[in-house]
Amino acid sequence: MNQTNNYTITISIIIASLIIAVAIIFSGGGGNDGVASSISNNFKDNQPTRNNEAGSSSTIRPVSSDDHILGDLGAPITIVEYSDFECPFCQRVHPTLSRVVEDYQGEVKWVYRHFPLTNIHSNAQSAAVASECVAKLGGGDSFWEFANQVFENQRSLDNDLYKSIAQNLNIDAEEFNSCLSDKSIIDEVNTDRAEATKAGGRGTPFSIIIDKEGNTTPVSGALPYESWQQIIDELI
Repeated sequence: MNQTNNYTITISIIIASLIIAVAIIFSGGGGNDGVASSISNNFKDNQPTRNNEAGSSSTIRPVSSDDHILGDLGAPITIVEYSDFECPFCQRVHPTLSRVVEDYQGEVKWVYRHFPLTNIHSNAQSAAVASECVAKLGGGDSFWEFANQVFENQRSLDNDLYKSIAQNLNIDAEEFNSCLSDKSIIDEVNTDRAEATKAGGRGTPFSIIIDKEGNTTPVSGALPYESWQQIIDELI
């Protein structure tokens, strides 16, 4: 076999390898949880969608007093949000949902669950675990205050920030530090993430709106206030 043929075969092998690699990446095989390519395609420009075919209340656990709930526990409309503390769109929708709960007092409750996209957000998992430790040691109000402050300081996510916020919330430092490596807390976060994926979540924020009859309306992306208002008014 001459040198020209060897060169041709080598180039062919390289091209074939590149084609296979690209196929793997776009099929979702190149990232944890298989969501990286979806996020890049669907959320790059923050194009939220309302999809009535994906997600179901049967694929997520029932809301209970163990959840992080803002609003009246007995409110007929429930927004279950699967969120990522490092996601800029989650940061954007966070005050929007606070406003929704405030404006629809007694009619809408907001449930916060975790969906850390660890393949693209290196600090999302640790922030979620820290928030659960604050909730465990300080209660529900402390969780929401912690979440608010984490989103306000999203560019500075690390253990020093979490410890500083916890200290300001009068959380015992030694207990907090010990909790950060508690496997049961880590398992809680992982359970939320698996649940979000099973329910159809492919990016964050991913929410499921549940009406009083148990009917569901999955929503992907950071909807503006007016869009939440329209959906809720229709359900009410």
